[in-house]
Amino acid sequence: MNIEYRDSVRDIQVIGAEGEWPAVSQASVSLERANDAGTIGAEFEASLLTAWLVTACWYANWAEEVSSVVISRAGHFSCLNVDPLAPVSGLRANCKKALDDMFIVQRAPWQVRAWSNTEQCQGVFGLAQLQMRIREDSIELLFDGQVLERELAHEILDTLYAIAIALQYDNNITPQQLVELARPVQSNSELLGKLQGVVNQDVLEAFEGHVYRNPEKAAIYDAGTTISYGQLSMLAQELATELERNGVTAGSRVALRLPRSSDFIIAALAVLSLDAIYIPIDLELPTERSKLMLEDARVGWVIDSGAVITRVRSIAHTESESNSGCGYVLFTSGTTGRPKGVLVSRSSLSYYASVARHTFNLTNHSRVLQFATVSFDASVEEIYPCLMAGGTVVIRDSSVDLRPTKFLEFVHEQQITFLGKV
Repeated sequence: MNIEYRDSVRDIQVIGAEGEWPAVSQASVSLERANDAGTIGAEFEASLLTAWLVTACWYANWAEEVSSVVISRAGHFSCLNVDPLAPVSGLRANCKKALDDMFIVQRAPWQVRAWSNTEQCQGVFGLAQLQMRIREDSIELLFDGQVLERELAHEILDTLYAIAIALQYDNNITPQQLVELARPVQSNSELLGKLQGVVNQDVLEAFEGHVYRNPEKAAIYDAGTTISYGQLSMLAQELATELERNGVTAGSRVALRLPRSSDFIIAALAVLSLDAIYIPIDLELPTERSKLMLEDARVGWVIDSGAVITRVRSIAHTESESNSGCGYVLFTSGTTGRPKGVLVSRSSLSYYASVARHTFNLTNHSRVLQFATVSFDASVEEIYPCLMAGGTVVIRDSSVDLRPTKFLEFVHEQQITFLGKV
């Protein structure tokens, strides 16, 4: 099956029994249908419609209020809602019957569109006015070219096709399992992020960009001491070199037994720069819980205050991750038993920080309060988006008075521009 990009942009208006769909300026990408690929016939069209419903629902984060309607010159019908956990066989059977009923006399080209009834669940299908048009010889994806990039439309069409093919072999699996089989390259949030102007950068590349452009700019303010971007980069590089001397490599696991401080940020950047994994350990945790966390995370090295590096396992017993892109491990609260570590990849960290920087409108003039304990995920939101934006991270040290009046005075004195949940 060949993929064809069509560069034409045109006004498309479709008239069906339901009435007119509004004319919009649309671009398209398409796939050719061929007998040898098994993409000709009513059975495959039923799989395509099912794939559309599943994909639209997935891109809207499995929202319940996603509607789809099929129209053609022969008539129109509304599609069933998708149950992500139910076998997809029932959904496909309904799609097959509805298409057969509409084309009881003669098959004809048809198309389908989808939208969400709630803004909170708005998916990229509705935002980009996506429509799938089925002809005898082609599958065409129409979209608003001013909203959706052609490359992203291609990814969506690839996903639709992959799910339709998977349905040809097994339609007793659930929609969620189907999506896993035809894993889309990007999630709905990532696509919407691009549509809304989010620039996805690697967290270290963005940070080093500010080091190069403005090395004297304040990166951290900690208990009266200011560390510039240039200084922060140099300190992180020095620690990374020392970690390498101690045997830390890509995928190694390093615990940061440090308080909320500039030392913690330096250590985290050093570990990330080696493509290693850091595990923040709260100093106030009971000794037994800290021990369990170190064991669960298979930690090989520990960094304590004063940049003291201790190897807690021999190299032979230290397991490195095959994925050298991993970033950090955070632990669950452990209220239901033994705390469990959750691994967050560096790419996920970078995307999340990129979205947060965009959402919070952070710039090089921002001053963000680092309030949360470093073992809580809120600390990630307070540190990395700010450094990616070239702003200043202001550390809440132990001397800060948390009584409301005094705390607000501190916020005012430090000219804090962004304060997360406290």
